Amino acid sequence: MTRISKIVKSRVLQTAVPLLDEKGYFGVRLNEILTLSKTSKASAYRQFPGGKEEIILFAIKDVQSKISTAMKDIFEREDDMVIALRASIEFLKQSLIDGSFATGCPIATVGLELSGSDSLTLDACMNAFQEWEDLLECYLSDHVPPEECKPLSSAIFCMFQGALVLSRITGDTVHLDNAGNYGIKLFLLNVR
Repeated sequence: MTRISKIVKSRVLQTAVPLLDEKGYFGVRLNEILTLSKTSKASAYRQFPGGKEEIILFAIKDVQSKISTAMKDIFEREDDMVIALRASIEFLKQSLIDGSFATGCPIATVGLELSGSDSLTLDACMNAFQEWEDLLECYLSDHVPPEECKPLSSAIFCMFQGALVLSRITGDTVHLDNAGNYGIKLFLLNVR
């Protein structure tokens, strides 16, 4: 891929992600992405021959990668799981605040819209959530009995993701604070 190709691809994805978060899959139009990213249709189709569907697929994978990297950074930096879980909540809160509560998790937005459909994009959303839950399970495995690890990671992940959605809707991070506090309590109940 040439330097120009990378620039075009990056510009399109950086434009698509917040639009997906704010407007969802069906609300975003290809022309809107191209206009805001200052990209011609010819350039876009060279990078994304599948058009809007392919752009969104790449955008979902880009978000997945960035959040996975952030999770790894947090959990590898912190030896104390309680501090790592708190840092995860702070990361989510800061994402909402930075986006003025108009953005939170484009994968949740798109996944909810496409649920029940047969779509590569929905598959990508499910894969992202599964990867994040698996990462959490991996880091919890050093602290909790093996038989508790998977259900605990699922419960904590669901609490955090649900709180992210509620905090975005209400414009108040208290839901994330509550999920963080009770997610930590749930973790501490299961420590070996």
